Amino acid sequence: AEETAPLLKKAAEDMRKAGLCFSPEGNSPASARLFEALGTGCVPIVVSHRHRISFDLPFPSLVDYDAIAIFSEPFRDIAKKVGGGMAALSATLENLLHDQLTQRMRHDGFKAFKKYFSYMNNPEGVVRGLLMEAWVLLMRHNIVSDIYI
Repeated sequence: AEETAPLLKKAAEDMRKAGLCFSPEGNSPASARLFEALGTGCVPIVVSHRHRISFDLPFPSLVDYDAIAIFSEPFRDIAKKVGGGMAALSATLENLLHDQLTQRMRHDGFKAFKKYFSYMNNPEGVVRGLLMEAWVLLMRHNIVSDIYI
């Protein structure tokens, strides 16, 4: 653990500098890379079909993922559709890095991370998120009808 701390610190610094961070699928479509990116103020580029990942994202009633992440099809699908393949994708990403919307996404993503996903620094936010989503599910199934307080 002692020898991995400098590596983790360096990775976090690199992600902060990058601004855009790839977040490919891991064991599930929503891998830890998504939250690592948000936690460093990096805009995650989620490499997964949007319909596959929608069910795996936590707190969908509270977090507008389209405002804090970019969703991309897998690279093999992009290469088939886009002329220029990876070179075109690289140029597009380079332009996005300096875009005002991307800067806003970085800010809002980091804010969402601190509010809902940082169980070390804000465990209450995580608990509130879980309770809210449980309440939303109960409302969908007509088990409760009052507004969550």
